[in-house]
Amino acid sequence: MGYDLKNANEQFRFSVTAWQCVLDLAAEFGWQAMGTVLSEGSAKLFFTIEDASKEGAIQEAIREWDGNYVGNTLQSVIDKDALNLANALENALKVIPDKRKPEHNTLASLKDDGRIEHFFLERIIIGRRIFPGSPVDYFSGIENKNYLREFIKFCRSGSFCIH
Repeated sequence: MGYDLKNANEQFRFSVTAWQCVLDLAAEFGWQAMGTVLSEGSAKLFFTIEDASKEGAIQEAIREWDGNYVGNTLQSVIDKDALNLANALENALKVIPDKRKPEHNTLASLKDDGRIEHFFLERIIIGRRIFPGSPVDYFSGIENKNYLREFIKFCRSGSFCIH
């Protein structure tokens, strides 16, 4: 489980928890999510052949798309939104400590959910924010900051899909 982000040339991966934390971190540093978009090809994947053949069904699904970033539904982050995300994260890097705060780094990796049961428990208890500390604390430490730098570079490449 997790998020595979893909653009024309490369891909990037976040665990479920890390993806939500990176979105929270960017929002904390000024990113205003524009919302994702659903392409016709992506929308078709979620219909049965019978449903997809109904006139206007796919266009209606695209119009009704809620713009979420957390559905693994091949939704796309457009160029401008990706750039804004990168800019906000660049600002966040200025205040993220180089020294890791172990009490706020519950997962072994930003890529894999090593403690998925912990994620579900936190989600139930604290609602939308799935990490009990600050997103700044979550990304503390050189290794985490470097991973975030790589993601910023990825975002600066332009639009990407969320798988």
